[in-house]
Amino acid sequence: MTTPVEVDSALVRLRLETAYNDIILNHPFFAVVLMSLQRVEDWTCETMWTDGRLLGYNPAFVLMLTTNKLAGVLAHEAVHVVLLHPWRRRSRQPKGWNIACDHVVNDIVIDA
Repeated sequence: MTTPVEVDSALVRLRLETAYNDIILNHPFFAVVLMSLQRVEDWTCETMWTDGRLLGYNPAFVLMLTTNKLAGVLAHEAVHVVLLHPWRRRSRQPKGWNIACDHVVNDIVIDA
């Protein structure tokens, strides 16, 4: 999924907006965080990522998810920001740090 494929960019935007609206209505805490992130299309990633300033997403990944799952992934990225994960990694190994952080983040999102 790392190579751009033909996708309907209007449909990708609609799917993202629908998921954002779900989060705004049902989880405003996560919504406030997400609204502070600038969205950027990123075909080099398989799913989504955040550096605390940007929210990168693979359009093909967005189209594969239901609205509920997409909202869950967006909330997941918001929790990374809330817990300051992009800034706290420092010199730690990036992949191992992300895996460890994902365990904590997923528990929080599931509880929410």
